[in-house]
Amino acid sequence: MIRTAEHTWQTTPTEGFDWSVLPEGLPKALLHALEPHSGQQFAGAPESVTEWSMRIVQAAGVHWQILSRVESKPAMRDGRANRATRHLILEQPSRDCLPGALLHEDAQRPIGGGDQLGHDSMSQSVDQPAEIDWTPCGGDWSEAFANRIHAGDPIRAILPSTICALTWWRAIETQAGPRAWNRNVLLERLPDESGADVVIAVDGTPCAAALRSSGRSILDLAASPASPPTDTLEAAPQHTPDMPEATVMTAVELKPGGPPVGLAALTILALVLVGGAVAVLVWAMNTGVQS
Repeated sequence: MIRTAEHTWQTTPTEGFDWSVLPEGLPKALLHALEPHSGQQFAGAPESVTEWSMRIVQAAGVHWQILSRVESKPAMRDGRANRATRHLILEQPSRDCLPGALLHEDAQRPIGGGDQLGHDSMSQSVDQPAEIDWTPCGGDWSEAFANRIHAGDPIRAILPSTICALTWWRAIETQAGPRAWNRNVLLERLPDESGADVVIAVDGTPCAAALRSSGRSILDLAASPASPPTDTLEAAPQHTPDMPEATVMTAVELKPGGPPVGLAALTILALVLVGGAVAVLVWAMNTGVQS
């Protein structure tokens, strides 16, 4: 069962952000956890940017899978940014569909109107991801990202703006398979306010700007396309913004030509012990002769 909840600006009965669509039976602890993720608190550029997130929320002793879509809406009367959010709420991961595919299907339904999702057969109508041209990234990185997702490693990446972040993610999760459900993923949303371990932005968005100015190590395929590694993302070129060149530690190549330091130390120790034993033996023999 997939239940939907919508959090938008309300004019009645009291003006403010509140739940406009709310299924029955959801624990209050879950609603309290979802409200900060509903989008109205997130700063952003004037451009309309849709933000996507996939995360696990623990509430009332249950691990809920929450898939969220946050959309920009016309500004409020006082000029403040206005956002509307739809949350897809699952008590357990779907066996038939991946999170990005469910969000892709949900994107066809407007927030504040249209059919509500709430049936198990929804996955039957989900489109297969279209073929993606990875050429602007330097090659197909989907398998490299999937390997890192399987390993549980963090990902902070910026991809070209040729397509939206959700489309990039769908290509990645096709490679990652069901394990894509086990990661906290943000597409576009500002990383410093997320706590997610997988952040994927596209060039030109507020999230991409925040990643580049964060001082963290990121994989910026929009600014520096590169060939994907053949095994895992660990071998991928990493870009650390705003880091002085003098502080970057370079790798040291170990060359043949001498024994390892540990072996040399053991050899010296052995020679010292043998020499000591010989000295003790000679002293004992001299003592015996004199007596």
